[in-house]
Amino acid sequence: MGGCDGPPENVVRKPYDKAPLEVKDLGPIKVDGKLNEAAWSNAVFHEGFVYISGPTEGLPQSEFAVSFDKEKVYFAVRCFDDDIANIVAPKRAKADRRRDDDLIEFFINADGKNSSYIQLLLTAGNFQQEVLGTHATMRRRSDFT
Repeated sequence: MGGCDGPPENVVRKPYDKAPLEVKDLGPIKVDGKLNEAAWSNAVFHEGFVYISGPTEGLPQSEFAVSFDKEKVYFAVRCFDDDIANIVAPKRAKADRRRDDDLIEFFINADGKNSSYIQLLLTAGNFQQEVLGTHATMRRRSDFT
């Protein structure tokens, strides 16, 4: 996951328009939160998110890029929060109050038909969860280990 200290110079930005995202193997990546590898310098970061319930711009704004290698998919996230010192990051043993924490979520709709999705969730306190769901109901739920 990425840092929250603002975009570097000369970042390529592409508004998120619900079109297929550009995802490609951009080279080696070290998971350290710095996003200083050549892979992320060459990535297209997507931005311009709105709340799912309507056209209101999501705040704080964030942007993301995706890359992969033979074994893993990588998500880089830049979140622009003016109050970074007050990010809520408690360690939790269970998922019961994770929605009270600052978090990021990715919803992956592989077939583009909105009939099912994979949801990846990561809180600032490092609680991770994956969910496989359908439009109306959640079919299966499992936590990463």
